[in-house]
Amino acid sequence: MRKTILKNIAAKAVLILSFLIPREAGAQSVDFIDALRYYREGDAEKALSTFRKEIALHPDNDAAYFYMGSLLHENGRQGDAELAEESLRKAVELDSSNYWYTYMLALFYEESGRSELATPLLEGLIGRYPKKSSLYFDTARAYLKQNDIEG
Repeated sequence: MRKTILKNIAAKAVLILSFLIPREAGAQSVDFIDALRYYREGDAEKALSTFRKEIALHPDNDAAYFYMGSLLHENGRQGDAELAEESLRKAVELDSSNYWYTYMLALFYEESGRSELATPLLEGLIGRYPKKSSLYFDTARAYLKQNDIEG
């Protein structure tokens, strides 16, 4: 269920971005826009190969890392988890102020059984977004998975 929710969040974000980001030179590369379109259309293989091309050409494109990591995580194929984590971590490294990058990495950690890595990220988000009540529930769940009810 949680993966379905994450997939819906990511799909909506892709849809919104694909309409908001102009295709003009300098705004975003054509490869990035094409990768988002493939992602939105559900063509995971084309999206992944195009995100890889975009990252090779523009290694500072945090959004390309985020979407590639999200897509790899959604697919859940054997061997994809390491690259998904690496991609999500790189997105956070490039833009640590982005809520969604940090949140998705925290959920990735939690879903992969590493709640101890999720809790500091979630606590950091609470510090920046104290009115976002869902973060408190996510953080409490992560602590419970660690049998740490004191937090």
